[in-house]
Amino acid sequence: MKTHRHLTTIPLISLALLAFLFSALGPEAFASEAQLPAGIDVAKKINAKHFGNGFTQDASLELISKHGKSRNYQLRTFRKFKPDATYMVFFLLAPPDMKDTAFLCHDYFDGERLDEQWEYRPSWKITRRIPESNRNETFLGSEFSVEDIKKINRVEINEYNWKTLEKKTINGRSFYIVEQIPVTPELAKSIGYSRILNYVDAEYGIRTRIEFWDTDSSHLKTFTATEITSHHDAWLPGRIEAVNHKTGCSSILHIKKIDYAIPVPDEVFTLRYIEKGYRE
Repeated sequence: MKTHRHLTTIPLISLALLAFLFSALGPEAFASEAQLPAGIDVAKKINAKHFGNGFTQDASLELISKHGKSRNYQLRTFRKFKPDATYMVFFLLAPPDMKDTAFLCHDYFDGERLDEQWEYRPSWKITRRIPESNRNETFLGSEFSVEDIKKINRVEINEYNWKTLEKKTINGRSFYIVEQIPVTPELAKSIGYSRILNYVDAEYGIRTRIEFWDTDSSHLKTFTATEITSHHDAWLPGRIEAVNHKTGCSSILHIKKIDYAIPVPDEVFTLRYIEKGYRE
């Protein structure tokens, strides 16, 4: 009988403790987290943008050292969306010493086939394949990696564990604060990030702030998106500033023009095309 009395006391104590916590914290303390959307659903909303079949984009990329010295690049980007992948190519139009440098990316959707990416520089006279394990490689020496530039307006859902941490009101708008953690240490090493924190506009599904931690769990850099406007039924930033908290350097990607009207031929996304240099 002593044993029976001891066992039945445990759930009674637990219930009493729960009742105390509920009365002390209030029902809203438990309801708030339950009301948050799942992190993966917010991630899907980030990707739920309609860009048509593809577009051409003109942009500038400014690299700013910690001493304030800057270097500017002019870019023309082509993207094409197909059922199996997104195809991208970035051509440098200026400065003259970097003209016709190109980055070609085939970003596959199925998760079984590895993405492919190449870099071509006229001075090399060859095309260099960028290994999948080097997705954290810098883009033109900027604070953006090649992976950052590829995924500037979307995310790889299946490569991360997603969690909505809270909902905040910032400057009168609602944002979900969503954490993404690479599913494996190997993936974290490849992309160069162990943790990413996204500030996602609850209405438009656009990230206006992104915080990155490196594989040593140190706060590495911050992206801030501004000049947000609507393009082809999608809200996109016109300016993204990347600040490196370790080096003091920064980079600014400024989108000048997006054109959805001109069809982009498939040949643009081939090695043969980029090795001949950009042409109108």
